[in-house]
Amino acid sequence: MRPHPETLREYRRRRAYCAALEAVEPIETVFDRIVNWLAEHPRLTAVMVCAFALSPLLLEAPR
Repeated sequence: MRPHPETLREYRRRRAYCAALEAVEPIETVFDRIVNWLAEHPRLTAVMVCAFALSPLLLEAPR
């Protein structure tokens, strides 16, 4: 006995699932994009590094 043919709804659901899996980028690609963007914007990168480095000092500052 052959399995029933796939309905249009099942076909669309399977295609949407496959498309969603293909749309997700590996974490290495995301990391590379972030590093490249930071390399293209050195001033903003410097500001972010300084803010990150100085944030503990700001938290300990007396009020």
